[in-house]
Amino acid sequence: MRYNPDIYTNIGSNDNESDIKHDRQIVQEMAMFLSDSVIVKFVYELKTMTQRPLDAIHLSDLMHGRGINMRYLGDITKALEDNQEKNHNYAVCLSAVITRAAKQAFKKYIIDIPSQQLGAAVAHFLNCYHGTVERQKTASGENSPPNGTQKKKKKKK
Repeated sequence: MRYNPDIYTNIGSNDNESDIKHDRQIVQEMAMFLSDSVIVKFVYELKTMTQRPLDAIHLSDLMHGRGINMRYLGDITKALEDNQEKNHNYAVCLSAVITRAAKQAFKKYIIDIPSQQLGAAVAHFLNCYHGTVERQKTASGENSPPNGTQKKKKKKK
């Protein structure tokens, strides 16, 4: 069966009105089947540990093998939230969501960087993405800035 995934876009088409309505009906039925049956079954398999993706690539392969697009990853991750403490699959899904979001941010960040500064920009982004900032507690119990960023007090003469 062939279907038109772009049926809801505003791209000009030579199809008549009845063909457009028919194609929209098919796409709606497919979306309902996907969300009501295929994704629910996949989430059940993840919750019961029938499927154990090792990483985001394996997760993507499992999803695509069932006809599930990666745009549903957030919905799948939300469905796994209730047993996140004991479920490795939740951690893999959440990691994939965060990594995909970082990739989108990186694309926007890197677009205006001159080629001479590209290496430093990539290193800076990866440090921000993977790095941690340790904060020290002050006497009042509040977090202070990381070492080296506190303003030095001037000594009175």
